[in-house]
Amino acid sequence: MSNQKKKKHASFEGIEEKLLPPDEGIEPLPLSVILPVYNCSEAIDATLQSVEKQNYAPLELIVVDAGSTDRTLEIVNSYASLITRIYTVADFNLPDMLNRGISLATGQYLTFLFPGTTYLTDTTYHYFSKCASENTFPDLIHCGSIQREVQREPHTIQLPFDEKVLKSGRHPATLPACWFHSDLFERMGKFNPDLTLRPGFEFFCRITHEQGIRTVAIDRILVDFDYGRFSYGKVLRFATETWQTISAQYGSRKALIWFLSINHIDMVKWLWHHFKSLVFKK
Repeated sequence: MSNQKKKKHASFEGIEEKLLPPDEGIEPLPLSVILPVYNCSEAIDATLQSVEKQNYAPLELIVVDAGSTDRTLEIVNSYASLITRIYTVADFNLPDMLNRGISLATGQYLTFLFPGTTYLTDTTYHYFSKCASENTFPDLIHCGSIQREVQREPHTIQLPFDEKVLKSGRHPATLPACWFHSDLFERMGKFNPDLTLRPGFEFFCRITHEQGIRTVAIDRILVDFDYGRFSYGKVLRFATETWQTISAQYGSRKALIWFLSINHIDMVKWLWHHFKSLVFKK
């Protein structure tokens, strides 16, 4: 890890220490972890180590690989005792890979991981399991996370799970910070394969239309989420998919309100800052 990344993480040390749950014995629930991978050898080891340190059973870890050509599968295979199944798909399509994992999963609850993402405590799975049992097995449990992006300061994501948040284009939690009851995907369907960046956001929006869905929030920051690298195409896709989702789920008027609510001056400054860093980098 670079000195720059270490410096960025330093500001969160106090938050992490304050919000980590106690280590206590909890009867675990069957959990399926779905991990899509593609040429991510530099990041995958830390993620698999983080899962291994959970020391959680019964755990089902399903790796969905899109035909990696680097050392990704070599590293994955070194965790053979931890991994339940490696499933290979022809192309990298994130929501489709998540959906393949859902089809293979047998756990009572499902969660999703991405290369580079880790847990802030080795008792994260036990904490979620305890929360599920104490709340009579809700459809969705979510906690807070730290979101990291290259060339951007880390920030926390921990918002109420309601329409007001979603209509503003924000997601209440990252996918790795959620446990989904397996029955939820049977009721709601899976992720939209046409959305490359916001399939989780679209799924959350659909949930708000369904009657009787029970969600429970954990007031803890338990996940360190690696969002990946900045690119101009990524920004445009993010905005396009947000518009499409809000328009489809809440109407074009709400989508227009979301668009007008964006601070376009700050967005231009942000894009210009990244453009300069790319053009004039040493």
